[in-house]
Amino acid sequence: MSVSLDSVKFAAYFDEAGDDPASSISTLSSNNIYYTILRNIYNDKPIVDLDDSNMKSIRSQLIDSDISVVSLSTNLGYVDINDIDSICDDEI
Repeated sequence: MSVSLDSVKFAAYFDEAGDDPASSISTLSSNNIYYTILRNIYNDKPIVDLDDSNMKSIRSQLIDSDISVVSLSTNLGYVDINDIDSICDDEI
């Protein structure tokens, strides 16, 4: 079975493509990557920590560049491995 590369779509982590939205979008576009995963933006600031105006700005920039978000990756609910033993059943 052969797979045509025309049917393969690549996605890249937005924060690994650049240090800010403009450089990330430029890197993705110049490499013909039109799908991205949002995790961190603005020098490793997690997306969960961004305010509405920042998210609206990024959304607008992505739409203008024909880049689609295929996944959101956040540390929401993250528990440090060292804290596992200190969490009791009542807190969950």
